Amino acid sequence: MSRNRLWGILLLVLAVVSFALYLATGLSSPSGFIMAYSFVVVAFCTTVIIIDQQKSSLRGFWAKPSNIFFFAVIIVFYQYLLDLYLGVKSDSDFYNPRILNYCALISDVGIVAFVFGLTIHSPKPLVPRKSSAPYSKSTPWPIIIIQIVVFILFLREVGIANMLSGADFGSDFVKGDSNAGYYEYLLQSVNIAILIYSVRSHPKVTSIKEFLGIIPKVSLVIIGIYILLRIPSGDRGPFIVTLFSLFYAYLYSCRARVKLWLLLLVLFVGAYSVSLIGMARQYDLSSSFSERMQSASNTFKTGGRFDGSRSVFAPTQELAFSFTSYQCMVSGIKDKGDDFHYGMYQAVELMNSVPFGPSFVQRTLGIKGAESASGTYATYEYLGPSPSWGLGSCVIGDFYMDFGIIGVFIAMLLVGVAYRRFDSHLLLSPFSNDTILAFVFIYSTRAINVARGTFLGELRGVILIILILLFNSLLMQRKR
Repeated sequence: MSRNRLWGILLLVLAVVSFALYLATGLSSPSGFIMAYSFVVVAFCTTVIIIDQQKSSLRGFWAKPSNIFFFAVIIVFYQYLLDLYLGVKSDSDFYNPRILNYCALISDVGIVAFVFGLTIHSPKPLVPRKSSAPYSKSTPWPIIIIQIVVFILFLREVGIANMLSGADFGSDFVKGDSNAGYYEYLLQSVNIAILIYSVRSHPKVTSIKEFLGIIPKVSLVIIGIYILLRIPSGDRGPFIVTLFSLFYAYLYSCRARVKLWLLLLVLFVGAYSVSLIGMARQYDLSSSFSERMQSASNTFKTGGRFDGSRSVFAPTQELAFSFTSYQCMVSGIKDKGDDFHYGMYQAVELMNSVPFGPSFVQRTLGIKGAESASGTYATYEYLGPSPSWGLGSCVIGDFYMDFGIIGVFIAMLLVGVAYRRFDSHLLLSPFSNDTILAFVFIYSTRAINVARGTFLGELRGVILIILILLFNSLLMQRKR
Protein backbone atom coordinates (compact mmCIF):
# COMPACT_ATOMS: atom_id res chain seq x y z
CA MET A 1 0.00 0.00 0.00
CA SER A 2 1.40 3.40 -1.00
CA ARG A 3 2.13 6.03 1.62
CA ASN A 4 -0.44 8.48 0.22
CA ARG A 5 -3.15 5.80 0.17
CA LEU A 6 -2.45 4.92 3.81
CA TRP A 7 -2.63 8.57 4.85
CA GLY A 8 -5.85 8.90 2.88
CA ILE A 9 -7.50 5.96 4.64
CA LEU A 10 -6.50 7.20 8.11
CA LEU A 11 -7.68 10.71 7.33
CA LEU A 12 -11.02 9.43 6.05
CA VAL A 13 -11.42 7.41 9.25
CA LEU A 14 -10.85 10.58 11.29
CA ALA A 15 -13.38 12.44 9.14
CA VAL A 16 -16.00 9.71 9.71
CA VAL A 17 -15.35 9.65 13.47
CA SER A 18 -15.59 13.46 13.64
CA PHE A 19 -18.83 13.39 11.67
CA ALA A 20 -20.28 10.70 13.97
CA LEU A 21 -19.36 12.72 17.07
CA TYR A 22 -20.94 15.80 15.45
CA LEU A 23 -24.21 13.91 15.01
CA ALA A 24 -24.06 12.53 18.53
CA THR A 25 -23.29 15.77 20.36
CA GLY A 26 -25.74 18.49 21.29
CA LEU A 27 -25.95 21.94 22.81
CA SER A 28 -23.99 21.47 26.02
CA SER A 29 -20.97 22.60 28.00
CA PRO A 30 -17.60 22.13 26.28
CA SER A 31 -16.47 18.52 26.47
CA GLY A 32 -12.91 17.84 27.58
CA PHE A 33 -12.98 14.61 25.56
CA ILE A 34 -13.99 16.36 22.33
CA MET A 35 -11.39 19.08 22.86
CA ALA A 36 -8.66 16.48 23.46
CA TYR A 37 -9.81 14.52 20.41
CA SER A 38 -9.60 17.68 18.29
CA PHE A 39 -6.02 18.34 19.36
CA VAL A 40 -5.12 14.74 18.44
CA VAL A 41 -6.65 15.38 15.00
CA VAL A 42 -4.54 18.52 14.58
CA ALA A 43 -1.39 16.70 15.73
CA PHE A 44 -2.02 13.85 13.28
CA CYS A 45 -2.71 16.22 10.37
CA THR A 46 0.47 18.15 11.16
CA THR A 47 2.46 14.90 11.22
CA VAL A 48 1.02 13.85 7.85
CA ILE A 49 1.97 17.18 6.28
CA ILE A 50 5.53 17.06 7.65
CA ILE A 51 6.15 13.47 6.55
CA ASP A 52 4.52 14.04 3.16
CA GLN A 53 6.71 17.07 2.54
CA GLN A 54 9.90 15.26 3.53
CA LYS A 55 9.12 12.45 1.09
CA SER A 56 8.02 14.61 -1.84
CA SER A 57 9.66 16.82 -4.46
CA LEU A 58 8.72 19.78 -2.25
CA ARG A 59 11.19 18.65 0.40
CA GLY A 60 12.75 21.65 2.13
CA PHE A 61 10.18 24.18 0.87
CA TRP A 62 8.73 24.83 4.33
CA ALA A 63 7.50 28.28 3.36
CA LYS A 64 5.18 26.91 0.68
CA PRO A 65 1.71 28.54 0.59
CA SER A 66 -0.17 25.46 1.83
CA ASN A 67 1.91 25.42 5.04
CA ILE A 68 1.13 29.08 5.72
CA PHE A 69 -2.57 28.44 5.15
CA PHE A 70 -2.49 25.34 7.39
CA PHE A 71 -0.74 27.32 10.14
CA ALA A 72 -3.37 30.07 9.91
CA VAL A 73 -6.22 27.53 10.05
CA ILE A 74 -4.82 26.02 13.24
CA ILE A 75 -4.59 29.47 14.87
CA VAL A 76 -8.07 30.58 13.77
CA PHE A 77 -9.97 27.41 14.65
CA TYR A 78 -8.03 25.88 17.54
CA GLN A 79 -6.08 28.45 19.58
CA TYR A 80 -9.08 29.63 21.61
CA LEU A 81 -10.16 26.02 22.16
CA LEU A 82 -6.68 25.27 23.50
CA ASP A 83 -6.99 28.30 25.79
CA LEU A 84 -10.21 26.83 27.16
CA TYR A 85 -8.78 23.33 27.53
CA LEU A 86 -5.74 24.59 29.45
CA GLY A 87 -7.79 26.90 31.67
CA VAL A 88 -6.39 30.11 30.21
CA LYS A 89 -9.96 31.07 29.25
CA SER A 90 -13.28 30.14 30.80
CA ASP A 91 -16.72 29.49 29.29
CA SER A 92 -17.68 33.12 29.94
CA ASP A 93 -14.97 34.30 27.53
CA PHE A 94 -16.84 32.81 24.57
CA TYR A 95 -19.80 34.11 22.59
CA ASN A 96 -21.80 30.91 23.04
CA PRO A 97 -20.01 28.12 24.95
CA ARG A 98 -22.88 25.68 24.27
CA ILE A 99 -21.83 25.29 20.61
CA LEU A 100 -18.07 24.88 21.17
CA ASN A 101 -18.28 21.10 20.77
CA TYR A 102 -19.87 21.62 17.37
CA CYS A 103 -17.20 24.19 16.45
CA ALA A 104 -14.41 21.76 17.32
CA LEU A 105 -15.87 18.85 15.35
CA ILE A 106 -16.73 20.92 12.27
CA SER A 107 -13.14 22.24 12.33
CA ASP A 108 -11.86 18.66 12.60
CA VAL A 109 -13.77 17.64 9.48
CA GLY A 110 -12.49 20.72 7.65
CA ILE A 111 -8.82 20.36 8.53
CA VAL A 112 -8.83 16.61 7.81
CA ALA A 113 -10.42 17.26 4.41
CA PHE A 114 -7.83 19.92 3.61
CA VAL A 115 -4.91 17.63 4.45
CA PHE A 116 -6.56 14.80 2.51
CA GLY A 117 -6.84 16.98 -0.60
CA LEU A 118 -3.31 18.29 -0.10
CA THR A 119 -1.57 14.91 0.24
CA ILE A 120 -3.66 12.49 -1.82
CA HIS A 121 -1.33 12.99 -4.81
CA SER A 122 2.41 13.58 -4.77
CA PRO A 123 3.47 16.92 -6.30
CA LYS A 124 5.23 16.61 -9.66
CA PRO A 125 7.17 19.13 -11.74
CA LEU A 126 4.77 20.67 -14.25
CA VAL A 127 5.43 20.69 -17.97
CA PRO A 128 5.61 24.23 -19.42
CA ARG A 129 3.09 25.16 -22.07
CA LYS A 130 3.57 27.31 -25.16
CA SER A 131 1.58 30.10 -23.52
CA SER A 132 4.00 29.99 -20.60
CA ALA A 133 7.06 31.27 -22.46
CA PRO A 134 9.00 34.05 -20.69
CA TYR A 135 8.22 37.69 -21.39
CA SER A 136 10.74 39.86 -23.15
CA LYS A 137 12.91 41.96 -20.83
CA SER A 138 11.28 45.22 -21.89
CA THR A 139 10.16 47.60 -19.13
CA PRO A 140 6.36 47.23 -18.60
CA TRP A 141 5.60 50.95 -18.74
CA PRO A 142 1.79 50.57 -18.99
CA ILE A 143 1.67 48.79 -15.62
CA ILE A 144 4.19 51.20 -14.08
CA ILE A 145 2.11 54.20 -15.15
CA ILE A 146 -1.00 52.61 -13.60
CA GLN A 147 0.99 51.93 -10.42
CA ILE A 148 2.15 55.55 -10.15
CA VAL A 149 -1.33 56.98 -10.76
CA VAL A 150 -3.06 54.63 -8.31
CA PHE A 151 -0.39 55.24 -5.65
CA ILE A 152 -0.86 59.01 -5.95
CA LEU A 153 -4.65 58.67 -5.76
CA PHE A 154 -4.34 56.46 -2.69
CA LEU A 155 -2.03 58.91 -0.88
CA ARG A 156 -4.29 61.80 -1.81
CA GLU A 157 -7.36 60.01 -0.45
CA VAL A 158 -5.76 58.86 2.80
CA GLY A 159 -3.23 61.60 3.47
CA ILE A 160 0.41 60.92 4.28
CA ALA A 161 0.03 62.63 7.66
CA ASN A 162 -2.82 60.27 8.60
CA MET A 163 -0.77 57.23 7.65
CA LEU A 164 2.28 58.36 9.59
CA SER A 165 0.24 59.23 12.67
CA GLY A 166 -2.03 56.22 12.53
CA ALA A 167 -5.13 58.43 12.42
CA ASP A 168 -8.31 56.43 12.07
CA PHE A 169 -9.53 56.22 8.52
CA GLY A 170 -10.35 52.49 8.66
CA SER A 171 -13.89 53.15 9.87
CA ASP A 172 -14.56 55.03 6.65
CA PHE A 173 -14.07 51.79 4.74
CA VAL A 174 -16.77 50.09 6.81
CA LYS A 175 -19.17 52.98 6.28
CA GLY A 176 -18.33 53.25 2.58
CA ASP A 177 -17.31 56.90 2.94
CA SER A 178 -13.83 56.51 1.44
CA ASN A 179 -12.36 55.40 -1.88
CA ALA A 180 -9.02 54.66 -0.24
CA GLY A 181 -9.89 51.00 0.23
CA TYR A 182 -10.54 50.59 -3.49
CA TYR A 183 -7.35 52.40 -4.45
CA GLU A 184 -5.32 50.31 -2.03
CA TYR A 185 -6.76 47.04 -3.30
CA LEU A 186 -5.98 48.11 -6.87
CA LEU A 187 -2.46 49.15 -5.82
CA GLN A 188 -1.81 45.73 -4.26
CA SER A 189 -3.04 44.05 -7.45
CA VAL A 190 -0.83 46.25 -9.62
CA ASN A 191 2.17 45.51 -7.39
CA ILE A 192 1.61 41.77 -7.84
CA ALA A 193 1.17 42.23 -11.61
CA ILE A 194 4.54 44.02 -11.73
CA LEU A 195 6.16 41.15 -9.84
CA ILE A 196 4.58 38.53 -12.12
CA TYR A 197 5.86 40.36 -15.19
CA SER A 198 9.32 40.67 -13.62
CA VAL A 199 9.70 36.99 -12.71
CA ARG A 200 8.38 35.89 -16.11
CA SER A 201 10.86 38.20 -17.82
CA HIS A 202 13.75 36.84 -15.72
CA PRO A 203 12.74 33.27 -14.81
CA LYS A 204 16.07 32.43 -13.17
CA VAL A 205 17.87 34.44 -10.51
CA THR A 206 20.43 33.26 -7.97
CA SER A 207 20.40 35.88 -5.21
CA ILE A 208 18.24 38.46 -3.46
CA LYS A 209 20.30 41.25 -4.99
CA GLU A 210 19.73 39.86 -8.46
CA PHE A 211 16.02 39.43 -7.73
CA LEU A 212 15.60 43.05 -6.63
CA GLY A 213 17.45 44.07 -9.81
CA ILE A 214 14.82 42.52 -12.09
CA ILE A 215 12.02 44.65 -10.61
CA PRO A 216 11.65 48.07 -12.28
CA LYS A 217 13.31 50.64 -10.01
CA VAL A 218 10.28 52.94 -10.03
CA SER A 219 8.03 50.09 -8.90
CA LEU A 220 10.50 48.98 -6.24
CA VAL A 221 10.62 52.50 -4.81
CA ILE A 222 6.81 52.75 -4.74
CA ILE A 223 6.49 49.37 -3.02
CA GLY A 224 9.16 50.35 -0.49
CA ILE A 225 7.52 53.70 0.31
CA TYR A 226 4.12 52.02 0.59
CA ILE A 227 5.42 49.50 3.14
CA LEU A 228 7.18 52.18 5.19
CA LEU A 229 4.05 54.34 5.27
CA ARG A 230 1.80 51.42 6.10
CA ILE A 231 3.75 50.28 9.20
CA PRO A 232 3.07 53.30 11.44
CA SER A 233 -0.56 53.44 10.27
CA GLY A 234 -1.29 50.29 12.28
CA ASP A 235 -3.11 48.56 9.41
CA ARG A 236 -1.09 45.35 9.20
CA GLY A 237 -2.87 43.38 6.49
CA PRO A 238 -1.79 45.43 3.45
CA PHE A 239 1.93 45.45 4.13
CA ILE A 240 1.87 41.75 5.15
CA VAL A 241 0.35 40.92 1.75
CA THR A 242 2.97 43.11 0.04
CA LEU A 243 5.85 41.45 1.91
CA PHE A 244 4.49 38.01 1.04
CA SER A 245 4.23 39.12 -2.61
CA LEU A 246 7.92 39.99 -2.69
CA PHE A 247 8.84 36.81 -0.82
CA TYR A 248 6.95 34.45 -3.10
CA ALA A 249 8.16 36.24 -6.22
CA TYR A 250 11.69 35.60 -4.95
CA LEU A 251 10.92 31.92 -4.26
CA TYR A 252 9.44 31.51 -7.74
CA SER A 253 12.53 33.02 -9.34
CA CYS A 254 15.26 31.18 -7.44
CA ARG A 255 13.47 28.15 -5.88
CA ALA A 256 15.03 29.02 -2.51
CA ARG A 257 14.47 26.66 0.39
CA VAL A 258 13.77 28.11 3.84
CA LYS A 259 14.75 25.99 6.84
CA LEU A 260 11.93 25.09 9.21
CA TRP A 261 13.54 26.72 12.26
CA LEU A 262 14.05 29.94 10.32
CA LEU A 263 10.44 29.96 9.10
CA LEU A 264 9.15 29.43 12.66
CA LEU A 265 11.41 32.21 13.94
CA VAL A 266 10.21 34.62 11.24
CA LEU A 267 6.57 33.73 11.95
CA PHE A 268 7.07 34.26 15.68
CA VAL A 269 8.88 37.59 15.33
CA GLY A 270 6.45 38.69 12.62
CA ALA A 271 3.37 37.81 14.69
CA TYR A 272 4.79 39.64 17.71
CA SER A 273 5.69 42.74 15.67
CA VAL A 274 2.35 42.82 13.89
CA SER A 275 0.51 42.60 17.22
CA LEU A 276 2.47 45.55 18.62
CA ILE A 277 1.86 47.63 15.50
CA GLY A 278 -1.88 46.95 15.78
CA MET A 279 -1.92 47.87 19.45
CA ALA A 280 0.10 51.07 18.86
CA ARG A 281 -2.75 52.52 16.81
CA GLN A 282 -4.97 52.46 19.91
CA TYR A 283 -2.82 54.92 21.86
CA ASP A 284 -2.63 58.73 21.76
CA LEU A 285 -1.96 59.57 18.13
CA SER A 286 -0.21 62.80 19.13
CA SER A 287 2.62 60.68 20.54
CA SER A 288 5.43 59.50 18.32
CA PHE A 289 5.26 56.06 16.73
CA SER A 290 8.16 54.82 18.87
CA GLU A 291 6.41 56.00 22.06
CA ARG A 292 3.20 54.23 21.08
CA MET A 293 5.14 51.06 20.27
CA GLN A 294 6.78 51.20 23.70
CA SER A 295 3.39 51.58 25.39
CA ALA A 296 2.05 48.69 23.32
CA SER A 297 5.00 46.53 24.33
CA ASN A 298 4.41 47.23 28.03
CA THR A 299 0.71 46.41 27.74
CA PHE A 300 1.44 43.29 25.73
CA LYS A 301 3.74 41.95 28.43
CA THR A 302 1.15 42.39 31.18
CA GLY A 303 -2.19 41.89 29.45
CA GLY A 304 -1.66 40.19 26.10
CA ARG A 305 -2.93 41.40 22.73
CA PHE A 306 -6.32 42.35 24.15
CA ASP A 307 -5.78 43.92 27.55
CA GLY A 308 -6.86 41.47 30.23
CA SER A 309 -7.62 38.64 27.78
CA ARG A 310 -4.85 36.05 27.96
CA SER A 311 -3.98 33.33 25.47
CA VAL A 312 -1.46 30.51 25.18
CA PHE A 313 0.31 32.42 22.41
CA ALA A 314 -0.41 36.14 22.57
CA PRO A 315 1.28 37.14 19.26
CA THR A 316 -1.37 35.25 17.27
CA GLN A 317 -4.28 36.22 19.50
CA GLU A 318 -5.67 38.72 17.01
CA LEU A 319 -5.74 36.11 14.25
CA ALA A 320 -7.36 33.67 16.69
CA PHE A 321 -10.09 36.25 17.39
CA SER A 322 -11.67 35.18 14.08
CA PHE A 323 -12.94 32.21 16.08
CA THR A 324 -15.57 34.61 17.45
CA SER A 325 -16.98 34.99 13.96
CA TYR A 326 -16.98 31.22 13.62
CA GLN A 327 -18.95 30.85 16.86
CA CYS A 328 -21.58 33.30 15.63
CA MET A 329 -22.09 31.30 12.42
CA VAL A 330 -22.32 27.91 14.13
CA SER A 331 -24.55 29.37 16.86
CA GLY A 332 -26.93 30.77 14.25
CA ILE A 333 -27.39 27.33 12.69
CA LYS A 334 -27.25 25.00 15.72
CA ASP A 335 -28.68 27.17 18.51
CA LYS A 336 -30.97 29.73 16.85
CA GLY A 337 -32.18 27.38 14.13
CA ASP A 338 -31.33 29.53 11.09
CA ASP A 339 -31.34 27.77 7.73
CA PHE A 340 -28.30 26.95 5.66
CA HIS A 341 -27.87 29.29 2.72
CA TYR A 342 -27.33 26.53 0.14
CA GLY A 343 -24.59 28.25 -1.83
CA MET A 344 -25.90 31.83 -1.63
CA TYR A 345 -22.71 33.19 -0.06
CA GLN A 346 -20.49 31.40 -2.59
CA ALA A 347 -22.65 32.64 -5.48
CA VAL A 348 -22.40 36.22 -4.22
CA GLU A 349 -18.62 35.87 -3.88
CA LEU A 350 -18.39 34.63 -7.47
CA MET A 351 -20.47 37.52 -8.76
CA ASN A 352 -18.46 39.94 -6.65
CA SER A 353 -15.26 38.73 -8.30
CA VAL A 354 -15.92 41.27 -11.03
CA PRO A 355 -13.59 44.10 -9.90
CA PHE A 356 -15.42 46.86 -8.06
CA GLY A 357 -18.79 45.25 -8.79
CA PRO A 358 -20.08 44.10 -5.39
CA SER A 359 -22.46 46.99 -4.80
CA PHE A 360 -23.88 46.66 -8.32
CA VAL A 361 -24.54 42.93 -7.89
CA GLN A 362 -26.15 43.32 -4.49
CA ARG A 363 -28.27 46.26 -5.60
CA THR A 364 -29.45 44.47 -8.76
CA LEU A 365 -30.37 41.22 -6.99
CA GLY A 366 -31.74 42.93 -3.89
CA ILE A 367 -29.26 41.16 -1.60
CA LYS A 368 -29.15 42.92 1.75
CA GLY A 369 -27.61 42.59 5.18
CA ALA A 370 -26.79 39.10 6.40
CA GLU A 371 -27.62 37.61 2.98
CA SER A 372 -24.65 39.32 1.35
CA ALA A 373 -21.79 37.54 3.13
CA SER A 374 -21.10 35.15 5.99
CA GLY A 375 -18.94 37.83 7.63
CA THR A 376 -21.86 40.24 7.58
CA TYR A 377 -24.07 37.58 9.14
CA ALA A 378 -21.54 37.05 11.93
CA THR A 379 -21.17 40.79 12.46
CA TYR A 380 -24.93 41.28 12.85
CA GLU A 381 -25.11 38.34 15.25
CA TYR A 382 -22.31 39.73 17.40
CA LEU A 383 -22.81 43.50 17.20
CA GLY A 384 -26.43 43.94 16.20
CA PRO A 385 -28.03 45.56 13.12
CA SER A 386 -25.99 48.79 13.30
CA PRO A 387 -22.34 47.71 13.70
CA SER A 388 -19.52 50.26 13.83
CA TRP A 389 -16.98 47.71 12.63
CA GLY A 390 -16.90 44.35 10.87
CA LEU A 391 -16.25 41.03 12.58
CA GLY A 392 -15.11 39.29 9.41
CA SER A 393 -15.55 35.70 8.30
CA CYS A 394 -13.56 32.43 8.38
CA VAL A 395 -13.16 29.85 5.66
CA ILE A 396 -14.67 26.79 7.40
CA GLY A 397 -17.53 28.83 8.87
CA ASP A 398 -18.27 30.31 5.45
CA PHE A 399 -18.61 26.84 3.90
CA TYR A 400 -20.64 25.59 6.87
CA MET A 401 -23.17 28.42 6.60
CA ASP A 402 -23.81 27.43 2.99
CA PHE A 403 -23.57 23.64 2.89
CA GLY A 404 -23.35 22.18 6.40
CA ILE A 405 -20.70 19.75 7.62
CA ILE A 406 -20.76 17.58 4.46
CA GLY A 407 -20.17 20.71 2.40
CA VAL A 408 -17.27 21.64 4.68
CA PHE A 409 -15.58 18.31 3.90
CA ILE A 410 -16.04 18.61 0.13
CA ALA A 411 -15.09 22.30 -0.04
CA MET A 412 -12.01 22.01 2.18
CA LEU A 413 -10.87 18.94 0.22
CA LEU A 414 -11.00 21.05 -2.95
CA VAL A 415 -9.11 23.84 -1.16
CA GLY A 416 -6.41 21.29 -0.30
CA VAL A 417 -6.19 20.14 -3.92
CA ALA A 418 -5.97 23.78 -5.03
CA TYR A 419 -3.16 24.59 -2.61
CA ARG A 420 -1.21 21.53 -3.78
CA ARG A 421 -1.39 22.98 -7.29
CA PHE A 422 -0.36 26.41 -6.05
CA ASP A 423 2.67 24.87 -4.32
CA SER A 424 3.67 23.00 -7.47
CA HIS A 425 3.28 25.97 -9.81
CA LEU A 426 5.18 28.26 -7.46
CA LEU A 427 8.09 25.97 -6.63
CA LEU A 428 8.31 23.23 -9.29
CA SER A 429 7.10 24.71 -12.55
CA PRO A 430 9.78 26.21 -14.82
CA PHE A 431 7.22 28.51 -16.45
CA SER A 432 3.59 29.36 -15.72
CA ASN A 433 1.31 31.68 -17.66
CA ASP A 434 -0.30 34.88 -16.38
CA THR A 435 -3.59 33.25 -15.40
CA ILE A 436 -1.92 30.52 -13.37
CA LEU A 437 0.46 32.95 -11.67
CA ALA A 438 -2.40 35.32 -10.83
CA PHE A 439 -4.10 32.48 -8.94
CA VAL A 440 -0.83 31.35 -7.35
CA PHE A 441 0.24 34.78 -6.13
CA ILE A 442 -3.17 35.84 -4.81
CA TYR A 443 -3.83 32.63 -2.90
CA SER A 444 -0.22 32.43 -1.69
CA THR A 445 0.20 36.00 -0.51
CA ARG A 446 -3.28 36.06 1.01
CA ALA A 447 -3.23 32.56 2.55
CA ILE A 448 -3.75 34.00 6.04
CA ASN A 449 -6.60 36.17 4.76
CA VAL A 450 -8.26 33.11 3.22
CA ALA A 451 -8.14 31.24 6.55
CA ARG A 452 -9.79 34.16 8.35
CA GLY A 453 -12.03 35.07 5.42
CA THR A 454 -13.47 33.30 2.38
CA PHE A 455 -11.86 31.28 -0.39
CA LEU A 456 -13.84 32.60 -3.35
CA GLY A 457 -13.57 36.16 -2.05
CA GLU A 458 -10.02 36.34 -3.43
CA LEU A 459 -11.10 35.72 -7.03
CA ARG A 460 -11.60 39.46 -7.50
CA GLY A 461 -7.87 40.02 -7.11
CA VAL A 462 -7.10 37.20 -9.55
CA ILE A 463 -9.31 38.66 -12.27
CA LEU A 464 -7.98 42.17 -11.67
CA ILE A 465 -4.36 41.04 -12.08
CA ILE A 466 -5.19 39.11 -15.26
CA LEU A 467 -6.86 42.22 -16.73
CA ILE A 468 -3.88 44.42 -15.80
CA LEU A 469 -1.39 42.03 -17.43
CA LEU A 470 -3.60 41.69 -20.51
CA PHE A 471 -3.86 45.47 -20.82
CA ASN A 472 -0.07 45.74 -20.50
CA SER A 473 0.51 43.08 -23.19
CA LEU A 474 -1.88 44.74 -25.64
CA LEU A 475 -0.24 48.17 -25.29
CA MET A 476 3.30 46.81 -25.51
CA GLN A 477 2.46 44.78 -28.62
CA ARG A 478 0.95 47.87 -30.24
CA LYS A 479 4.08 49.85 -29.37
CA ARG A 480 6.27 47.25 -31.08
